[in-house]
Amino acid sequence: MMRDKQRANNRLGCRSAIWGWLATLFMFLLFVLYACLGDRVTLGDDVELCDPVDHADLADMDPIRVADNAAYVPNQIIVTGTTVDIERVWAEAVDQLPELRGTSCLNKIATGDGGDQLDSDLYEIPPAVDEWDAVAAVYQAVLDLSADGEKVRVFADPNYVIGMEIEGDPVNGHGGLIGSLESAGGLARVAAAAPVQQGNAFDLFRNQWAFEQMAGGLPEAGGDGIEVAIFDTSSYTSGEYTIADRFTLTVREPDRMPLDGPDTSDPKLAHLNVADHGVFAAGLVNGMAPNADIVLVRVLNDTGQGTLRDLLAGLEAYNVARNQELADVVVNLSLGLGFQRPAIREDVAALMARVAALGDPICEEYLAPDNRVPSLQNQMAKMRTEGATIVAAAGNDSLFEPYQQLQLPANFDQVIGVAANNIQTAPSCFTNAGQLSAPGGDGDTGAGLCQPKQITALCAAQGGDCIWALISTVNPATYESGYAYWIGTSFATPLVAGLSAQIMSQTRATTPEQVEGVLMCAATGAAGPLLEPATANPTGAGIPTLFNALDRRCAP
Repeated sequence: MMRDKQRANNRLGCRSAIWGWLATLFMFLLFVLYACLGDRVTLGDDVELCDPVDHADLADMDPIRVADNAAYVPNQIIVTGTTVDIERVWAEAVDQLPELRGTSCLNKIATGDGGDQLDSDLYEIPPAVDEWDAVAAVYQAVLDLSADGEKVRVFADPNYVIGMEIEGDPVNGHGGLIGSLESAGGLARVAAAAPVQQGNAFDLFRNQWAFEQMAGGLPEAGGDGIEVAIFDTSSYTSGEYTIADRFTLTVREPDRMPLDGPDTSDPKLAHLNVADHGVFAAGLVNGMAPNADIVLVRVLNDTGQGTLRDLLAGLEAYNVARNQELADVVVNLSLGLGFQRPAIREDVAALMARVAALGDPICEEYLAPDNRVPSLQNQMAKMRTEGATIVAAAGNDSLFEPYQQLQLPANFDQVIGVAANNIQTAPSCFTNAGQLSAPGGDGDTGAGLCQPKQITALCAAQGGDCIWALISTVNPATYESGYAYWIGTSFATPLVAGLSAQIMSQTRATTPEQVEGVLMCAATGAAGPLLEPATANPTGAGIPTLFNALDRRCAP
């Protein structure tokens, strides 16, 4: 009996010791957890930080209303930085603006390398918080955390609405003008193309003035081993398509945010459908570089609208699919965010300027007055570092002189900004200033007026090789001939993209810097870095030609 009782006491003692040890371990773990997350607990912050797994199925979101000229998506901001820095900055921002509690992560947009290449995360902020107040809180937090000289590299943007840069109004089947739409935020003049009649449509495409000006006619070869990625609209769903019996177009559709734009199935609003914009650009790329592979990534809806998040996500998805190996890639961006619209709130601009002055060269570049969409510039910098040559439309915001500055992303140092010129090689009356120029049509028919909105109607009415517009491919379901007229810097850009593919496949140019040097030489006869765009010289270095680009004197 005594032994049994002693054994029972021993077992009880062991159990007590075990429970005591477990309690001590539990308290220790709580202490460690509190130490690690103390700021969040103290702040009462319930922000859910982003991880590589999407936190929401974007396709299931309620449609976002942007049709009423909204500059950005309500209740959303994009935060860019390293994961560690974002967490610290956000805790500080919530301390300054407690109304930010309840912010949640919607989407991990892009993942950086922990160094100069940064993460970008999409956050949904509480409805009571103004988007600019949230952005201001982030930059004020960066300033506070940098007070002791520490480098804190975190940025914030509203989720801007982006659009295409197009000129030319839509026309009906008889060439009659039926209206136009300026896309959300005034970022582009959005319109539909005018049909080229059947019969000799391909001959008109092949013999048009644009190819004669840049290449002495339609090139028969070139672009081998190079891929041109166009980020744009698409009238085709994901898959591979044979376009105009000439080339294969690979279409990809990453997840996009649902935008509640006009219903283009309504016959009265059919002219707002610009789904063929990307297909039109693809035809021009193929014309300049017939052997290049062409990928069309859909980042805009059928009315030419998208969000900054969608563009970033489309670029990132393409980059990941290529395993970050872009040395044989040309990126074409015939879209943009005209920076006169939307304007950054004055107090936020002042905070950006203070952060830019802290001495970090990345902050200084990304927050320079003519840039200030850091999430997009970060993505451009990443893709250029990985080898991509990037070309973008200068924009169509001008009305003769004075010519307006480059829109974004064309204004970034990592991007070649392309202006438009007419058949006389003079600047198109609507073009913004660029670093280079290429045929884009014109709105000046000789009366001294810039009327680009009437040009496609005029071209459709007269037929033939219209000297004020370009001709390229569209979905035959849109126009039976499979070809249309259109004008704008949007279509000057793919001509330079195609020329870049020619350079990369036929010369020793293997880096974006070398490609730019050849383009500069092809336009001016002298190699060197591209000039900074000047509004007094809207066509920049001039029009690069295929003949000059392949000349020995322009070899890198």
